[in-house]
Amino acid sequence: MEHHIPSNKKKAFFGRPFKITDIEKCFEFAYEMCFGNGHHRNHRSGGDLTRDGKEQFANTFQGKLGEIAFSYELLNNGITEFSAIDFNVYGKGIWDDSDFIINDKKISIKTCPSFGNLFLLECKDWNNNGEYIPNLNNGSAHYDYHILIRIYPDLKGKLKNFNTKEELKEFVFKQKFLYDIPGCCSINTLKHIIKKKRIIYKGVLLNGKIPMDADNYYIYADELKSLDLLYAQLK
Repeated sequence: MEHHIPSNKKKAFFGRPFKITDIEKCFEFAYEMCFGNGHHRNHRSGGDLTRDGKEQFANTFQGKLGEIAFSYELLNNGITEFSAIDFNVYGKGIWDDSDFIINDKKISIKTCPSFGNLFLLECKDWNNNGEYIPNLNNGSAHYDYHILIRIYPDLKGKLKNFNTKEELKEFVFKQKFLYDIPGCCSINTLKHIIKKKRIIYKGVLLNGKIPMDADNYYIYADELKSLDLLYAQLK
């Protein structure tokens, strides 16, 4: 079984650069989380594939770059008051419960590679109210908005074996990292796609190539709302 993304649902990637100092912060955070005192889960909710340290590092690094990217866009659009990006290193069973809080609105950042054209959320992580199940017990399961941010290049599959932190850092800093933001969705949109069971199921070949490791709710990149609408809500 296959799932193909229609050409009219795709968005071209228009990359913008990161500051070197911010790439440095993200590297140190991801390294400590994956190879130091932190903890990062090695599989997706509902998935079977185990992610090794290199893939965990790539995912963690990319995710934190996404938060940095969104902070750039907030500042560029005149929004200067928002929660600080969390670079704390957490152990197993502890994690930050939201990416941004702005005017009491909780915002989650979702990242994917630059060629990605799907906003995906693992089905087992979300209930029918659009709440993040792992956070239900701490009262922080509600997210008002979800932002999709694409990162270039995709480090997964590119990271070679390395013996030291310095070798990994040298490879990472040879890359030119860019980002763009296709759009966002509200919790109401998320509840709608959950109700409609808009799912790409585990095992389905995405574009005939990549098998899905877990059931995922999905929205095409071209269906996401403009961030201008979000900024208006946050000001």
